[in-house]
Amino acid sequence: MTLLQSYLEFIKELELLKNITRTAWTSAGKKESTAEHSWRLALFTGIISQEFPELDGKKLLMMALVHDLGEIYDGDISAALLPDPDEKYKSEAGSVSRLLSLLEEPARSRIASLWQEYEDGRTHRACALCAGQLRLRIRRG
Repeated sequence: MTLLQSYLEFIKELELLKNITRTAWTSAGKKESTAEHSWRLALFTGIISQEFPELDGKKLLMMALVHDLGEIYDGDISAALLPDPDEKYKSEAGSVSRLLSLLEEPARSRIASLWQEYEDGRTHRACALCAGQLRLRIRRG
């Protein structure tokens, strides 16, 4: 398989995220998909990254796009359901590994590293992304 073919297979597989519904709702009352959530967060980070150059806007944008790849096969596991954190991590890490197996190096490692950075939540970039998610949540009353 060529490098371009591996990219296309990866992108084709990502289409599944359009079908994963989250426990969040859009302003129109529709359940939000993981793809919609990630797109909105990515657009937000692309806009604000100019204000925070120390966060490395390109990495922040990519992190926003990959942060929920772990939902691709098993769906969204809402924190509101109080899942076992270790089980949730194992499930999502397994999904990310399976998905990234479609890619060649160095793309595989680059995306895995950004996903792990977000999961660990120890860098300013990961914390900024978490804060952005909190700001963007739509609450229906």
